[in-house]
Amino acid sequence: MTGTPDTPNPGDRPEQEPVPSARELQEELEAARRRGEAPPYETLAALAAAVGDLRRTVRFVESVVDRSGLAMAKDIRSRVGRLTADLDALAAKVDELDATVTALQSGGDRVPAPNWVGLTEAERADMLAKLADWVARVLVPSYRPDPPLVPCWRAHWPVVWELSTVWAEWRRIYDRPGPELAGALEWHNRYLPGALDRARRELAKCTGRQCNLAPQVPPRRT
Repeated sequence: MTGTPDTPNPGDRPEQEPVPSARELQEELEAARRRGEAPPYETLAALAAAVGDLRRTVRFVESVVDRSGLAMAKDIRSRVGRLTADLDALAAKVDELDATVTALQSGGDRVPAPNWVGLTEAERADMLAKLADWVARVLVPSYRPDPPLVPCWRAHWPVVWELSTVWAEWRRIYDRPGPELAGALEWHNRYLPGALDRARRELAKCTGRQCNLAPQVPPRRT
């Protein structure tokens, strides 16, 4: 069958949201950065919305083809149908990925705060060894405390509490496939400087030759 294709009614067209201006996009981007969030166009929600818009457009094209009466309409309809199926599969993948990311992010909240009270000697020694490994492997080379931590820091329990607490928060943020940006910014700007400042005041009591916790030996009489 041939003839003049039907002209779709304007009301049949998928509704298009107004396109934001460059200034509006820039303001939205800066606001996201200040909140420590991903730019809106990089989020899974934005991707899902874009896929949804495309699916509505393809379905509109389907309706135009069905009413066109063109000789090649059957072939075009088949191609558009395959495109629709691909978009449906992509939308399902986006939903699955969103659920996976949500699960990973919530999983980072389960890192417990350190509690040195009531530990056995063996448990305390094991946890202290793990903390010392993180301090030597991550904290010292990557963040370079100034002044450097004196070797006796492990004998100062106020310092142990401070460092073990920021270590626990560091693990919550970084020990997962997708490190949390907002948490990382808070850790660098607030938690780590505060903990190091309090540790610095405690360790300032020690000299290069002797820890202030060491027993004082009375001078020998001559």
